[in-house]
Order: sequence, then structure tokens, then C-alpha cells
Amino acid sequence: MMRFGIKNMTKRMMKYAACYLIMIFVFVVLLTLVYMIPNEKIEYHREYSIYTLSAIEETWESFGNMFGLHSQPGMMDNTTDRIMMTEALISDESMSALEAAVYMNGYTRYWHGYQVFLRPLLVVYQLHQIRYLNMFVFFGVFCLVLFALKKRTGMLSAIAFFLTMVCAYIVVIPMSMQYMPVFMVTMLAMLLILLRYPFCKRENLPLLFMIIGMTINFLDLLTTPIVTLCMPLLMCLYLEEKNGLKGLEAVKIALGCSVAWSMGYSLCWLAKWVLSSIVLKKNIFGEVTGKVQTWAIERDHSESRVGSVIRNFNDYFTFHGIRTMVFPLLFLALLMVCILLFRYKEKSRWACSGVMLAISLYPYIWYAVLMEHSWLHHWFTFRAQSVTHFGVYLAMIGMIDQNKICVIAEALQKKGRCPNISKSE
Repeated sequence: MMRFGIKNMTKRMMKYAACYLIMIFVFVVLLTLVYMIPNEKIEYHREYSIYTLSAIEETWESFGNMFGLHSQPGMMDNTTDRIMMTEALISDESMSALEAAVYMNGYTRYWHGYQVFLRPLLVVYQLHQIRYLNMFVFFGVFCLVLFALKKRTGMLSAIAFFLTMVCAYIVVIPMSMQYMPVFMVTMLAMLLILLRYPFCKRENLPLLFMIIGMTINFLDLLTTPIVTLCMPLLMCLYLEEKNGLKGLEAVKIALGCSVAWSMGYSLCWLAKWVLSSIVLKKNIFGEVTGKVQTWAIERDHSESRVGSVIRNFNDYFTFHGIRTMVFPLLFLALLMVCILLFRYKEKSRWACSGVMLAISLYPYIWYAVLMEHSWLHHWFTFRAQSVTHFGVYLAMIGMIDQNKICVIAEALQKKGRCPNISKSE
């Protein structure tokens, strides 16, 4: 029995290692291919886009004029978008495509995987056209997720996700290229889970989260990557809860997927640093160590770890006051009433909701660890709390016996007092 267990574990580890190496290879090949596009093919649209971003910054729009002067939660990150545009050009054309893809004009610690999309787009589009395209793609996927949520889990969870995204300033996300990767990866992962979960082999679930962690590390510039772990994980637990998942099993799923995502995210970053050092024949670990110290240890701006948490909390939950949070608060009140009237009597059915509430705290752990980064960039890191918002909603919905609601609705329907209400799957 022990030999069988060791053999099975070894086989699983080999699967994870093979997936990891294949993805790293794919990342390198994709970046190398897009950096084979000559500078002159993208230079006109790139220069026009940088000029546009500079003009916008001069009129203070990068500081949130979409929602009022200095409305920080509504800010577009035009500064980072301009950096992304800058990195699209190869500064030293004597470099090979691989060297240019790894070097990134000195911004070496990140993969800059967004260039896989940005450089080809710059051949035919400039900034405003790219943002227009982003809106079509982003809101299209958002609507698909809402439809899948409604069909698979019912109206309550669909409303919960809609309100969560609205509170995260959904209209700003496709307008800033930096914000797109996190929420696109999150929603595509949620869509996959809603359409295909449970998978044929449940042991492959952590593998999926390792792939998600690697993908967001490749595409993102350290905005709110924790969202790509928590939102899909909450979705898995909610689907399992509907099937009566026990508390201990929910804890195993949460821990297994969290560890797998963390390993994928961190090892993908490590691969970039090792690859850069080998290709460029330069040790970049000193730069990385300095940045880690800056974002997580030094206090040039932040007061404390608790201060970073509070600052982000205020941006998400209290910046606009209670009056503008009326719909989220009304929905919260509705869920509380439903829990009082239609809750599961078996307390064991609440265990999975407890795990979801624990996952809802992940963003605050992230803020505490990356103290300086979360303080300085609170005007976009606050969106990580969409996990908290959605997690609390799902945990509360999970405590409600929706079959009781359907029974009452059907009884009222027979009396002609309400329209037809169909049960969710």
C-alpha cells in the first residue's frame, strides 16, 4: 500500500513538473515570436499612444476624473500603461529576439507577457482603439460569466458577482491595459469551472490552479493577482457546497489549490529570473532582492501593515459612503433575511461557507505581506477586496436552502400570486 502511494505521488509530481516546463517553454516561445516583429511595424501607433497618454496625464485624467477630481478608486493607471507601451519597443536592435524579450529594456524582473497581445495589436491599432477592443472582449466575457452563473447556480450568485464587479469600478478595468490581465484570467477561469466542473479527475483541480498562477505571473505587473486564486476557488467551493461537501474536504480543496497556485506563481517568477540571468549573462537577483525588500519590508511611505490594510479597506468600502453602497447593502440585507427564514437546519452544511469566509480574508494577508506596495498603490490594489465582497455573498447564499424558496414560490404560483420561477440546477 505504501509503495502504491509513493508511486502515485511520484506520478502526480511528474505531471506537475511536466506541465510547469511546458508552460515556461510556451511563454519563452511566445515572447520571442512577438519580439521578432520589427520596431518600424509598431513605432507609429506606439508613439501616438504614448503622446495620448502624456496628454491625458497633463489634464489630470489619470487621477480619476472619470468619477470626480482625485477619485482614487476610479483612477486609470495611465502611468503603467505608458510603461507598457515603452517596453514594446526594442531599445537595442542589436539584440536577438530572445534577448530583447528577456531584457525588456532593463525592466527584467517581470515576464511582461502582455506584450504577446500588445505588440501585434500595435501593428494595426493605437491606444484608443485598443481600449475599445478591450471593452468588447471584457464585457463580453463578463456577460458570459453572469449567464453561466445564473444557469448553473441561480440568480442570487449572479447578482452577487454583478454587484461585486460594479463596486470594483468595472468600467475602469478595460480602459487600463494594466488592469485587464487579472480580471480576464479570473473570469475565464470561472467560466471554465462553471462549464466543466467537476472535472473527470478531481485530483487535477490543483493542477488547474497552478496553471492559473503561472499564467497571471506571466501576464501581470503585480496588480491584484490574488484575485485569480480566490474567485475561481470560491466558485469551486460553492459548487461543491451545493452537493453537500463536508468541512474537512472543503479545507483540503482550499489548501491544495492555494498551495498549487502559490507554487505556480512563485516558481514561474523564479524561472524568469534564472532565464534572464542565463540569456543576458547578468545576475538580476540583486535587483529582485532590492524590490522585495522595498515592497514588503521598508517603510518609505506606509505607516504599518495594519495601516496598509485599512487604507485599502477604505478605498473599497467607505470612500463613497453608505448612500452609494445602497444596492450592495440592500442585497446583503436580503441575504440575511433569507438566512433567517430559509437557512439549512444542519449546521454541517455551513462548514463550506466557513471556508469561503476564510478565503475572503486572503486579500488582507496580501496587503500585510506586501505592505509598502499595497500602501503606495492602494488606488488599484483595493480591488483585491472584490474577493472579500464576493466571498461573503457566496458564503451567505450557501447557508440558504434555496429549495425552500422554490417550494414557497411554486405554492404562490399555483395560487396565481407570482410568476413562474424555475429551480437552478
